[in-house]
Amino acid sequence: MPRLMRSGKGRSMLSRFHHWLVLSAVLFCISGAWAQSTASEPIAPKGIDPTLIAKARAGNVDAEFQVAMQYENGNGVAQDNKQAAYWFGKASEQGNVRAEYFLGVAYLYGHGVPQDTAKGLALLKRAAAQGHPSAQTDLAHLFLTGKYVPQDYAQAVYWYSTAARRGNPDGQAVLATLYEEGRGVPQSYTEAYFWMSLAAANRELIGTYSFLAKEHADERDRIATHLTRAELLKVQDRALRWAANQATQQSKDDFEAMKSELQRSQEFSHLKERAEAGSAMEQYQVGYCYEEGDQVPQDYAQAAQWYLKSADQGFAAAQYSLGMLYEKNLGVPQDFEKAYFWFNLAASAYTKRDENLRSLVVSHRDAAASHLTSAKLLELQKETTAFLATHPKSY
Repeated sequence: MPRLMRSGKGRSMLSRFHHWLVLSAVLFCISGAWAQSTASEPIAPKGIDPTLIAKARAGNVDAEFQVAMQYENGNGVAQDNKQAAYWFGKASEQGNVRAEYFLGVAYLYGHGVPQDTAKGLALLKRAAAQGHPSAQTDLAHLFLTGKYVPQDYAQAVYWYSTAARRGNPDGQAVLATLYEEGRGVPQSYTEAYFWMSLAAANRELIGTYSFLAKEHADERDRIATHLTRAELLKVQDRALRWAANQATQQSKDDFEAMKSELQRSQEFSHLKERAEAGSAMEQYQVGYCYEEGDQVPQDYAQAAQWYLKSADQGFAAAQYSLGMLYEKNLGVPQDFEKAYFWFNLAASAYTKRDENLRSLVVSHRDAAASHLTSAKLLELQKETTAFLATHPKSY
């Protein structure tokens, strides 16, 4: 029996994740409703800030949602399904994506309102299309299991992938398991390791459900036993670079609600404007987009140019990435001297900050060094020292 389908002590990470996903949905979305315009306004409550309720009554969508959540969770007031339904309805009428998500779950499972799976799915799909991470993973789970919708692995993979690529650890963890078991995608331990390692890192970064961070890390290490050392080093490099890019690109809000894919081309144009204005961080991100073909056609030469701009300002991730291009003959002629130089600079930045990342950089630096003479290495060490003395310190 595939690991995905086991139960009891041997059940998979995917089944455990779905257990917590459903539990969280039930606890978080016990009630709610899609209020009609004819619904009567609730009586002024005790325990809710009068200023907040006044703003909500005046049509402030953020206030409407906050009031709804107070009733939903019983925060300062008695938990009240009908009152929550009214305010969720008001907020959803103004396009609040979180309200749409909560109402979608409520209708889907019949919590606080008569069950209406068609309406629930419509709201869930709308929220998912606007980038709500929980809506994306919930929708993916429905397609994976065939609950309320025809089972569709392609749709499940699409929505898990969408959430995963925007940094959602739940989507990353389940996508990893699908790759490990070949469910809806070609079986690949490399892809499974990649996504599970990101899930572990992001779960630890976000800080919620800390036990899942350890579980994801254990799953990652188990998957690693199926890879050769060369395969493992390559996928670790890819995962670390992806994580480094996310760390510079995403704010805390990105973990609450991921932006719609429809906005991504506009995001890149704004990103490039900031890069052209001289921001080392944004220069690195533009280079990364060109290298990966993310939002723009893949162009290694453009990637090298942007990485160089950032690397000259001391941005360690760009220094490492530029070294990789020189090592692999991507967008620039293969040059082990330049690869060593940039790897050496990057390694100097990671000495105190991240020993694991430094070890990876050093492994590439040493591999480049094996192609060079002792005299050339000494010369490059002097060049590194001179660079650090005249340029911003690597960070």
